[in-house]
Amino acid sequence: MEVWHPANAPGASSIRTKLGEGITGWVAQHRETVLVNDVTKDKGNRYKRYDEPSNSELCVPIVDQDRLVGVINLESYRKGAFDERDKQMLEALTDQVVIAIQSVKNREQLNIHL
Repeated sequence: MEVWHPANAPGASSIRTKLGEGITGWVAQHRETVLVNDVTKDKGNRYKRYDEPSNSELCVPIVDQDRLVGVINLESYRKGAFDERDKQMLEALTDQVVIAIQSVKNREQLNIHL
């Protein structure tokens, strides 16, 4: 799994992580949203530091039917940065991402058949 980070500007290398590794990898593996407002107290001890340390993390899987498309991961230097409303909004956003991906696929299939 490849992780994009703002520091990964064009020409910079990407960060690669294994399925199940860190909070992002755990979310990808289990396809469940994770909201951790203090990564030092995460019950699963899943936090993995890649760059600058974070204190809060909100991670949501992007799932199209049964297929994992990706993961959206938000991190903050502030403890308690995210709440249930943020979680619900990000989950709604991932639903829209899936719809957009399906729309592109449908258009591509139509173009193939024309």
